[in-house]
Amino acid sequence: MDFKEWFLLEAKKEHSFSSTQIDFDANDSKKILSWSYRNIPQGKLVHNDNAEGRETNIHVTVLYGLHATTPETIKKAATKIKPFHIKLGKISKFEAAGYDVIKIEIISSDLMKANKIMAKLSHTNKYKDYSPHCTIAYVKKGSCDHLLGKEVFKGLTIPVKSITFSSKTRVKTKLPL
Repeated sequence: MDFKEWFLLEAKKEHSFSSTQIDFDANDSKKILSWSYRNIPQGKLVHNDNAEGRETNIHVTVLYGLHATTPETIKKAATKIKPFHIKLGKISKFEAAGYDVIKIEIISSDLMKANKIMAKLSHTNKYKDYSPHCTIAYVKKGSCDHLLGKEVFKGLTIPVKSITFSSKTRVKTKLPL
């Protein structure tokens, strides 16, 4: 099976939970994707059940693990969040079993508050601390360590005027703040 076939099958899979996220606009997404394609060769990407290679849906997860299956409950919680900004930081990584997750650090006390508001809803979370980030790619272990600490996007400010509810079946609903 080639990557395209695998990706189409993955896109149809249901997630275990729903989530909320901040979707970047087309212009900011293009900046990040362009940088990703220029700096992370296809041969360094990992494609398996846990990783999809290059992230093409540029976003920041507010909270994954929500039990809600429709956006109604999320809409009520979203009314408690006012529009805010996030700032992008340095390139960094998470280490996973068998691969690294290359990401951009996200700085925003308002995003931390939004996460806490969403966390009051019924959810399952296996992570103790919320570490806001924008995933760029899933790569072979150690293959992109030369990118770590780069400040390519540092200081870029993204206005947040909505969050997106993504159901476990991947149906997305944009919720204004």
